[in-house]
Amino acid sequence: MHRSLPAVLFLTLAAAQPAASMLTDDEPSNDLIGTATIQLAPTAAVTTGGGVFTLVHNDIDYVGIGNLAPGDVVTVSTTPLDDVHFEVPDTFIGLFTSGGSRVCENDDAINNELWVPASAGFGSLCRFVIDSSGTWYVGVTGASAIPFDGSHFHSGNYELHVTINALAPPIASPTATPSMTATASPTSSPTDTPPHPTPTFSPTSSPTFSPTSSPTFSPTSSPTLFPTASPTSAPTATPTASPPLCMDPGASCSKNADCCSNLCSGQGQNKTCQAPPTPTYTPTATPTPTPTPEPDMMLQLLSGGLGLAWFQRRRNRCVKARSRS
Repeated sequence: MHRSLPAVLFLTLAAAQPAASMLTDDEPSNDLIGTATIQLAPTAAVTTGGGVFTLVHNDIDYVGIGNLAPGDVVTVSTTPLDDVHFEVPDTFIGLFTSGGSRVCENDDAINNELWVPASAGFGSLCRFVIDSSGTWYVGVTGASAIPFDGSHFHSGNYELHVTINALAPPIASPTATPSMTATASPTSSPTDTPPHPTPTFSPTSSPTFSPTSSPTFSPTSSPTLFPTASPTSAPTATPTASPPLCMDPGASCSKNADCCSNLCSGQGQNKTCQAPPTPTYTPTATPTPTPTPEPDMMLQLLSGGLGLAWFQRRRNRCVKARSRS
């Protein structure tokens, strides 16, 4: 797997002073990923490690690299040392995760586009951008049909070289320092006696007062005025204004309904509205009222009748009395 690096990274690598470490071939413990010791970890912007290893038949050499972080660039290479053409031993190199997954591999660096010298022989080169933090492993074996299966016939001495280009740490640590100083200075000042009442008093009154009056007042009055006044007046005036149409007497008409008097008369096209006829007043006979007697007259008549009856009764008694005698 090949990854291109930005030009800025190359400038950084050239300017940085690498921290170097010695790598050792601790046979036979480095034959497995699980038993290989961690011999290198990033301690500066550029950390390098190198050493001479011996490859024997069916041998695999592993070296642990610890404390890698995402974004770190790891470059590993081998240089065969047993002949002047750098071809013995013919190495095969790989980079492994802690779980044993091979993420980068190379047989001959002369066929690797990352390799600068044209006469690299049979040395190997691999470069990878780390994508997870933790421990990673470099493995070197002999070139074969199936790499890292433990079956090859190459032997000899080779130099293993490892370079770690660590990215700058995240900007979390510089931000932490100013924020701690900022918090420390306000805490110390309120402890003194004179400034204590000043910070407590002013913030309480100012924010609480102004927002309460302004938003509550304006929305209530404005929407209620306009919708109520305009729709009520317009519809009521329109239907009542138009009176029924009719014509005065003397105007041309075609039917009784055209005249206000409902009288349209005439011949053919000469019909005109007629004035309503004046009602003739026939006086009815006035009944002669029967005069009712005055009240005192009634009393006189009544008393006269009663007196006549009393007189008749007395007379009858006198006649009866004479006839007996």
